[in-house]
Amino acid sequence: MNEKVTTAQATADQSRADAEAAQATDTRAQGDFRRYAELRKENTISAQEFDAAQAAEKQADANLTAARQKAIADTSKINETRAELSATEAAVAVALAEMREAEANVQAAHLNLSYTKIHAPCDGRVTRKAVERGDYVQLGQQLMSLVPTEVWVIANFKESQLKKMQPGQPVRVEIDALGGRTFRARVDSVQAGSGAAFSLLPPENATGNYVKVVQRVPVKILFDEPLPADHTFGPGLSVTPSVRVSAFEAPAWAIAMMAIILAVVAVIVFRFVLSRKTNCNRI
Repeated sequence: MNEKVTTAQATADQSRADAEAAQATDTRAQGDFRRYAELRKENTISAQEFDAAQAAEKQADANLTAARQKAIADTSKINETRAELSATEAAVAVALAEMREAEANVQAAHLNLSYTKIHAPCDGRVTRKAVERGDYVQLGQQLMSLVPTEVWVIANFKESQLKKMQPGQPVRVEIDALGGRTFRARVDSVQAGSGAAFSLLPPENATGNYVKVVQRVPVKILFDEPLPADHTFGPGLSVTPSVRVSAFEAPAWAIAMMAIILAVVAVIVFRFVLSRKTNCNRI
């Protein structure tokens, strides 16, 4: 559009130049006609020459008028082109505003679409599902429970058992769901307070009526070896943890040797007792 304005400006400048040239030609033709008129009065020139000068003067006047009108028309085209340019710029501004509004609507639609997707904080199994396809849900409504694939043990030890218990100590965990199979684990952390103190209704012992009750303290235990993939584990299962709080641990071969020795001693004692009973019966 700017090129059209430039072209119209150039055309208008050319038309004004043509009008100035026509003005000069007309001025010269009028001067010639006046001179020819004086010469005609003196019968110095012929009537034909006078008529030719008069025609040239009229032609110059007509050319000047046409050039002026063309210059005016070309100048008006400049204003018309500028008006079209302003209208086009306004239309472009409106289109840009509509485009920004559409982009904002698209972003809002994407944001609203993201609200329809609920992402779980971790991988796991869905349990206690309380929603079906097509249901409307409310803010804060519980939809389901999620049991993570990584499980751990919360063991409630007596407070009298925590004297030597520290994070990092090895643990043997027997899982009842696997028939008492034992897995290696370790102490991860010990809760800073008893389980009763953080319950929904913590007990309050009145002054003067205090009865000492051994408290239970939750201890988090993590497994050091993977659990069987063909079994499902989750909250509420029963296990029996055994924490080794001493740094000393008898090697497996020593335990096996001790078991063999005890078995041999038991056999010898049994045979000795059996022989004594036999001798008593003979007497």
